[in-house]
Amino acid sequence: GAILGHPPIYSHHVHIEYDGVMHALEAHGDTTCSQEKGGDACYLRSYPEGYGLPFDAEGKGDFLSLNFMLNDLREFPAPPMVFYQEVALKWSAREDVKEMSTATMHMSSGGSPHPHPFSTTMVTRRPGFLWSTSRWMVDGKLIVSQQDHFPWFHAHRKFCGAAWVFAATPEELGLTTDLLQVVDDNENEHQETRPGDLVWNPPESEDPIASLLRRVGESEAGLASLRCWLAGSEEEKVLEHVNATDASSAYPEAWRQNWIEGWYDRAGEVHCDEWSFKRGDAITVVTLNGLDARVPDLDLYT
Repeated sequence: GAILGHPPIYSHHVHIEYDGVMHALEAHGDTTCSQEKGGDACYLRSYPEGYGLPFDAEGKGDFLSLNFMLNDLREFPAPPMVFYQEVALKWSAREDVKEMSTATMHMSSGGSPHPHPFSTTMVTRRPGFLWSTSRWMVDGKLIVSQQDHFPWFHAHRKFCGAAWVFAATPEELGLTTDLLQVVDDNENEHQETRPGDLVWNPPESEDPIASLLRRVGESEAGLASLRCWLAGSEEEKVLEHVNATDASSAYPEAWRQNWIEGWYDRAGEVHCDEWSFKRGDAITVVTLNGLDARVPDLDLYT
């Protein structure tokens, strides 16, 4: 059969969990790339040459588990379509493979007694910034190879236009809590705004990215603390337009029928500089959020 992309299938999540906790490998709806960057080939998860995750093949302590959710995105009612999830792992017994690890970080709900489901938070429709911070648990270095794999940042692209990762605390970057305000344009009757839904909205007369870079540039840590970044462009799309299809003879295969015209998430490439760190060093992730003007309200799903 054929590898199904996005559309017609929305791969909400595919998690291969290490010891039932850590996401050793994962893919999401924003995993496929634009056609220029490889399309469905970006479903592949790989590590730089010479590196791998250690695993006890005798099963004395290590195990892998799998959970996933796939959604049929075609316009309802659509012709019946049989599809399935196939997962394959590559093992190596090479003694020269260096051990590496992954770090999974989730943004805190801010201590709210009634947080939104699935570690989510509300953002404004207009451009605004969120940030979260953590500290490295061990000494190490970031391993990125543009030649061996496609560095990827999980985000819902219809709401997230760019991201930056800094080797500093928010305060060292000039991102102080007095900038934050509760989301003020929520119209969703099913998800009420909560006290922890805080964002920084620069003045609408200013370019939001310019506002961020100016503030960070004038901060204690400065732009020299920037380590990784993602920003959409014509060359590195975070959304890609897909034309509609129907159930006519022009599309004889069910998987090609009833596609809904619109803008679909794509895996914008993450760029990183060299980054070595010590245990306890700060890491701050800043994202530019807001509803993409190309996406109609009725086309919002996660």
